Amino acid sequence: MIFKAEDIIWVKNVKRDKGSAWAYYEEDRDNVFYLNFSKTQVKGASLVRPGEVILLFQKVDKISGVERKTYLTHLVTPLDEEIRFNSKIEHDFKWERKVAIIARASLDNKIYSTPSNLNFYKPNRGKVCSVALLNDSKPINQIQNEIWSLFKDQFVDNVENLFYQESNTFESPYDSSFSEGRLIKEIKEHYRRERSPVVINLAKKRAKENGNLKCECCGFDFYKSYKEEFIECHHKSHISEGERETSIDDLALVCSNCHRMLHRRINNGDYHSVESLRNLICLE
Repeated sequence: MIFKAEDIIWVKNVKRDKGSAWAYYEEDRDNVFYLNFSKTQVKGASLVRPGEVILLFQKVDKISGVERKTYLTHLVTPLDEEIRFNSKIEHDFKWERKVAIIARASLDNKIYSTPSNLNFYKPNRGKVCSVALLNDSKPINQIQNEIWSLFKDQFVDNVENLFYQESNTFESPYDSSFSEGRLIKEIKEHYRRERSPVVINLAKKRAKENGNLKCECCGFDFYKSYKEEFIECHHKSHISEGERETSIDDLALVCSNCHRMLHRRINNGDYHSVESLRNLICLE
């Protein structure tokens, strides 16, 4: 699984037949489908990048035998940037984005939360919204982790292969580059530099496949010491420098300590590179 809790950035309400049926469960859908939007929802839909995860939730109140609640049903990510207009659709939600399912709740094991934990009142009317709206009193990473844990054991197998095969934008994902650094506006009037979760996850996935998930500065091996495949990802060119195309070769996998040192200014006011920090450690 290349996706993780922090990739859950968006939330969207969906509905089928005014709550009398489950949305996006028709005919036991494959792991790829078209997510529908109305004309007024297109602007928000265009903000979501491939690799960013949308939580879909729906309120069903007219299904026999199903308790009237708001249910968390899917975690999905767009496969491309395109929003398609489908004139054959008879309802108002004629715009579509092709998405891959990362996790889908079984209707035999439904997922729901309580308003004190996740409140779905604000992100309504089908627009794509920030997951931060689900609880004003919690940091976004806590919200993301809660959602991720709710979908435990309901993730799709080999979703990374599905994601890259369906996107069909390059023969090998390891040879491509990804757009990062765009300045985007977050809720509460804050700004942050956009990162690509896809290229970061790919860098870790390639290292894991090669059996070399070690810090590139000091050589620390998380799995050997902690029996966990954990490591951090460092941008060799600082993300604050602005928008750019980032490939795996522009990243370094490092331990937490070395990552802190790579972002700490040294005596001349500059930063260590991966190579200079590695040389410093070897000299010690």
